[in-house]
Amino acid sequence: MDESDILQHLLRVEQEATGLAVEAQIEADRRIAENERLSREKYQSIYSLRVGELDAEFSNRSNSVRLEYQSSLDAFRIELERKPLHPQDFTRTAEEFLIKGY
Repeated sequence: MDESDILQHLLRVEQEATGLAVEAQIEADRRIAENERLSREKYQSIYSLRVGELDAEFSNRSNSVRLEYQSSLDAFRIELERKPLHPQDFTRTAEEFLIKGY
């Protein structure tokens, strides 16, 4: 083999190596993109599930608080309705306060 043949052979080997490197990079990019897609899908699935759980929990808790609030308000109204009204005493006290200033 003369020098020209050796150089041609080395150039072919280099071209083949370059081709392999390019193919490897393409395959690596494809795998990375596929893993990113799968990770994104998994994240979105977990995220959606958790958001659904939190929404349901919030709805349940807010309904519970709303019912508790309504129950307390109803009990307070009943308690107020049971108390006797003394309009004359209120009027007298209000007049004293306004006229005498204490």
